[in-house]
Amino acid sequence: MMIKVHLLFHFREREFISLNREHNYDIAKSTLIISNHFWFWDGFIHLLLAHKVLNKRVYIMMLHSQLIKHRFLRKVGCFSIDRGSRDIIESLIYSIDILKKKENALLIFPTGEIESIYKTKYSFQKGINYIISKSNNVNICLNYNTIDYFSNKKPTLTLYYKIIPIEQLQQSDEIAIKNNNIEDIYNTFVEEAISLQLNKEKH
Repeated sequence: MMIKVHLLFHFREREFISLNREHNYDIAKSTLIISNHFWFWDGFIHLLLAHKVLNKRVYIMMLHSQLIKHRFLRKVGCFSIDRGSRDIIESLIYSIDILKKKENALLIFPTGEIESIYKTKYSFQKGINYIISKSNNVNICLNYNTIDYFSNKKPTLTLYYKIIPIEQLQQSDEIAIKNNNIEDIYNTFVEEAISLQLNKEKH
């Protein structure tokens, strides 16, 4: 309830748009969410996505420096990763363990920092590839969130998403995780989402 109230305060409405062309995934599996990060309170958006679309309990990986400043976020499933530290391996292993339970979703902002909502191409940190290569029997949810005001005082928040079985990535000759092609897959997904956003009816 608190999440809905918080989002209603900031946004006029919320739209969920799937870019899946066929239902080739098992929603009962745990899910790795890969998303853009344009707002400190993004976690509220993803808690809603995990509840409404995925029906999962969400865990959120965030930078250690940010979690130290906002310790209360631990109460909503946030845990830290410290780039450049030896503890980074422990955080990655913990992430993999989260995905072993089908009722869980793990949210990662693969660029590692908050960036402009107008950004259209993203560069990923390496940890995402490690998690994908070590995970089995899970889904990957590509997610891109954006806002538009049009003629309204408050913006509409649009959540674009596409769910892919991880096996589709791991077994494809064309999609070699070691070559960081998950970054290319995500950027292609973002291009499609932006194209749809630009063609939305103004209201």
